[in-house]
Amino acid sequence: MHTEPHKSDDDEDLEDKAFTIKSRDINPKSTKLTAHDVYIYGGIEEASKYIDLCNKLRDAKPDEEYFRFRIASPGGSCHGMVALLNAIRDCPTIVEMHVDAPCYSNGSTLALAGDELIMHPNTLLMFHNYSGVDAGKGGELGKSVIERALWVHKYMHDIYCPFLTEDEFKSLTKDQDIWVHSHDKDLKARMKRLKEKQDRIGKA
Repeated sequence: MHTEPHKSDDDEDLEDKAFTIKSRDINPKSTKLTAHDVYIYGGIEEASKYIDLCNKLRDAKPDEEYFRFRIASPGGSCHGMVALLNAIRDCPTIVEMHVDAPCYSNGSTLALAGDELIMHPNTLLMFHNYSGVDAGKGGELGKSVIERALWVHKYMHDIYCPFLTEDEFKSLTKDQDIWVHSHDKDLKARMKRLKEKQDRIGKA
């Protein structure tokens, strides 16, 4: 984790620069706030790998610091992802999500989990249905499939919508992949819907 003073940036145009939406009252552009850079360049690992990070997020001082996640991830563990989601929601200060390279699966989930989403040029988010393996007795396997789908689809819906529309999410649960590029014409509308949701629920 790299720490450095925060640098002030003006809002930038979608056509050739990062597009951002802020959703909280804390001003992350204040030069008094220290930025902690968290690099997720690779797969989302099991929850035990993120104990120190989750503690730092929960113990953050909103008048002194904030976090910048730099994401370039193909996805990974749902358990690790949910641990990070809950720590980010518990964090009392701003958490920015910078999409530095194409992100897929739970990498895209992480990108939508913060207070501010920045998609840098030539990046994308890919959303898809979950995949996995299981083992056990026949009856247990049937129950496990049902319960796992309920769990994963619930947290996916909580994070993805309304950045994705309800129709898009329904198609996703039927194994249709959704691709969102940094240059898409509808990205601004997606960002606006996401900001409106954040404004309604804050850090619930």
